This record gives sequence, C-alpha cells and structure tokens, in this order.
Amino acid sequence: MTNANWHTELKNEVMRDPEARTEYEAFKLQLELAHSLKNARQQLNMTQEEVAKKMDTTKTVIARFEAAGGRNKHSPSLLTIIKFAAALGYDVQFNIVPHAMHKHKI
Repeated sequence: MTNANWHTELKNEVMRDPEARTEYEAFKLQLELAHSLKNARQQLNMTQEEVAKKMDTTKTVIARFEAAGGRNKHSPSLLTIIKFAAALGYDVQFNIVPHAMHKHKI
C-alpha cells in the first residue's frame, strides 16, 4: 500500500466518526481564518506589531494566531478573531449551511 492510499484510508475512517469530523471542521475553519487574516494583513503592508498595537496585545499573540493556534495549544476566541479583523479594517461574517449542501473537502 502506498503512502497516499494509506493516508486516504485513514482519513476516510476517521471522518466517519462524527466527533472527529467536528474537530476536523473546527480546526480547518481556524486554519482558513488565520490564513485569510494573515493575507489581508500582508496586502495592507501591516506588520504583526502594528496589528498587535491596534488590538492592545503583543506581536507574539498575532504570530501565534497566524500560525493557526501554535500547534493547537491555543484556539483564538471569536472576540480575538473579530478584533484582528477590525484592526485590519475588516468585518467578520459567518454562516451555516445544511450538511447536504456542504461539501467536505479534505
């Protein structure tokens, strides 16, 4: 069995567990948010220090957030995500979709 096949089989098995799928979706969303906010910050030519100052926090907090939680040791709160976006001049919007319409990409 190749590494790719082994990975696919493991992924499919894990994703059949509803709790594991929920954890995966939450972490995936965290990664996507961190990536989007980092890209926005870079497009605005803002440093981590500048964002931290606007949020009344430290560069370390921003770096950890942009690294998607520092190896999952810390998940940012919704308030932190909103403050980060606001520091960049953005709003945060969330929506929900029924499972039937939501495609699970792995």
